Amino acid sequence: MKNLYISKYIRYRSSLLLIVIMFVIGGCSSIQPTNNDSSASSSETTSEANGEDTSSKTRTFTHKMGTIQVPEYPKRVIGLYVEDQLQALGVKPVMQWGSGGQTRSYLNLQDVPVLDVSGGVNFEAVLSADPDLIILFNDSLAVKGGYEQFSAIAPTYVFDDANENWRESLTTIGDLLQMSDQATEVIKQYDQQAADSARTLQQAIGNETVALLRIEQKGMLLYGGPSKGFTGPVLYGDLQLQPDPLVRELAWEDYNKQITMETISELTSDHIFIVVGNQAEEQAEQLYTNPLWQNIPAVQKNHVHEVDFLTWMSSGPIANTLKIKQATELLQNRNLQ
Repeated sequence: MKNLYISKYIRYRSSLLLIVIMFVIGGCSSIQPTNNDSSASSSETTSEANGEDTSSKTRTFTHKMGTIQVPEYPKRVIGLYVEDQLQALGVKPVMQWGSGGQTRSYLNLQDVPVLDVSGGVNFEAVLSADPDLIILFNDSLAVKGGYEQFSAIAPTYVFDDANENWRESLTTIGDLLQMSDQATEVIKQYDQQAADSARTLQQAIGNETVALLRIEQKGMLLYGGPSKGFTGPVLYGDLQLQPDPLVRELAWEDYNKQITMETISELTSDHIFIVVGNQAEEQAEQLYTNPLWQNIPAVQKNHVHEVDFLTWMSSGPIANTLKIKQATELLQNRNLQ
């Protein structure tokens, strides 16, 4: 039975609301101006000279798809798959990303309309949200004329990949929204919490090794090192945990690597985190009952922890704060059931 050796993390939801509230308190409920000068990526293109109406004032930003004029203080923002960064700044988007019925539920945006992009973008729905700024986490929705359709609705900023480095994307979004001070403070608070947790875990488990697996219908993925992905930068970067040797051998420079059941038997981790993909519960059960799996040290020690998929497969200050909290609690409490 799965529950004989899986310590399934079920308490994260009870701390989720508190974490989101902490970010919102540190930000603001609506976008407010700061006293910062514009960054090197932006410049004022109109002025208040001669009593000019400041509501038409804009700033220029250059991004992956070109150059745009952004309202000085955007009020209605759509940030597809950067809702985490917006929430951390205290900014509630007017529409949120969705795919196949899933949203980033850990953000508690249940009252925000969902733009489900799994079957293509409903641009009429985007138009009805009346945004004055649209932010896309990468160009996947901007290809094949998508960018032109977004831009016809509102100025659209496209990242190369906002999840590659959430600190950089948060800083950019802070600049776009005239909230650079708030972005700096969010990063400062996050880094302090990460450093405190890293010291706690060093005392708790020392150099014991960890790994993270993702179970999908079509196979298993071993997640990589601190330079890429949703989990490696937190586990091996922020928390400075020691990776399983197989992580270094197969996936250290990558987001993840697909592995076989035979490869699973080579894991020597003291601790394993697992996320189970959509409709992959059957595959997870097959893994948990396989003799090769049961011979792994972490399994034998009851140091395997199933964690929330949407939280751990997302990037941003809120998601990563939750990962730090969950990982610290689970690794400190080795026999947590």
